[in-house]
Amino acid sequence: MSILTTGGIGVLKSLLERNADYRILSRAKLTCLLRKKGFDITKNAYDEHFKSSELEQVFSKKNTVKKQPMYKITAAPYSFQIDIVMLPAYKKSNKGVSSFFLAIEILSRKAFAYPIRSNQMESVLDIYDAFLKDAKVAGASLIRSVSGDDFFDNKAFKNVNEKHTITIYTTVAKDDHVANKGNKLGIIDRATRTLKRYIQKYMNENRTVIWTQFLTNIITLYNNSPHSSNGDVSPNDMYKDYETLMKKYVNEKSHNRLLSWSLNFEAGQKVRTLIKKAKFEKEGRTWSSEIFTIVRKEGYRYFVTGEDGKDVPLNYRHNELMKVEAEKIGKRISSDKIKQAGQSSRQARRLQHEEGVCKTFTDAVKKIKSVKTKQAKKTVGQVVVEERESKSKAKKRPPYWMNNNVPAEQKRKRAKVSHDWWVVENKSE
Repeated sequence: MSILTTGGIGVLKSLLERNADYRILSRAKLTCLLRKKGFDITKNAYDEHFKSSELEQVFSKKNTVKKQPMYKITAAPYSFQIDIVMLPAYKKSNKGVSSFFLAIEILSRKAFAYPIRSNQMESVLDIYDAFLKDAKVAGASLIRSVSGDDFFDNKAFKNVNEKHTITIYTTVAKDDHVANKGNKLGIIDRATRTLKRYIQKYMNENRTVIWTQFLTNIITLYNNSPHSSNGDVSPNDMYKDYETLMKKYVNEKSHNRLLSWSLNFEAGQKVRTLIKKAKFEKEGRTWSSEIFTIVRKEGYRYFVTGEDGKDVPLNYRHNELMKVEAEKIGKRISSDKIKQAGQSSRQARRLQHEEGVCKTFTDAVKKIKSVKTKQAKKTVGQVVVEERESKSKAKKRPPYWMNNNVPAEQKRKRAKVSHDWWVVENKSE
């Protein structure tokens, strides 16, 4: 066993000066990487460095806590997830290049990235052959499958994969990459966020936006750094070890199977569903006031019906459901009143901000109440249209020759001036 070299802030600064790329790593990865290289840096040294690092402060993440066990995205060794990563803000500085092709091996997390000229399939196919060559292990082509969104549901792309006996999956839509919508591309989505973060840090550290020049350095650093999903083994080392990859695959399949058995969600079970809040919404209810009934399970997703007996078009994961005993519930929350209050509030905001009919929120609320009482036959939308038309008519002033309040002599004078002006303008041309 090798003896670690103990050091403080001086040793850490010296290491970072000699290896400038290490500055973009997170604290956990930097600590693990330096320990593997024989350096035992003190906790205080790391604290001092990261507290004083402007780069770390600017890109610090919010704390997140995993409350429930989750299914693991897994596949047989040498199965990849692929995507096109967009960087449009730096297109001009990179000679028109605004994206790169990214492939991630699911088990080892090893990344392959190649800049592409355009987002057309022709450009992707040009660099796909390079990826197939680089992904070979010990000279043998072992790629089993590639998974991507519906952009890769292309005849030419399928033909290339059939030629190399590679299975292709393109069942995930482009707008369905978010995990809470049933995503199977979570591995590459997470890697994309990490790599984009590294690219932005590198830009800030080296004062350059030409990412095409240092993308290879970023990928090399990523593949050689310890990865938490591999037990702090780097993706490069994991990728070469087939037996370890196979063992991880078996363990992850077993984890998913045991998790599925332990949930005990069955058909007929009463549940509440998780409310998907808006992007900036934090307050409000987390779970539905309505109680649903599970009708069936497909894979790891559950389908439910509402209290009215109608099927809900959405499907849910186990962590999006809460078991309830409906018979033990006392006074129920009136979901109808909550919906009506929310609807009235949205209508009032619309009248005030979007339509501009009312100047204040209070006036908008009064207008809605008057619609519901005095003008019960009219909707809020109809009232908005009527008031807009009446205001636009009031603002329009009739021409001077149609205004009966203007004397006839004045009309003749204005008409003469207008005619003389027209004649002068045409003569000047």
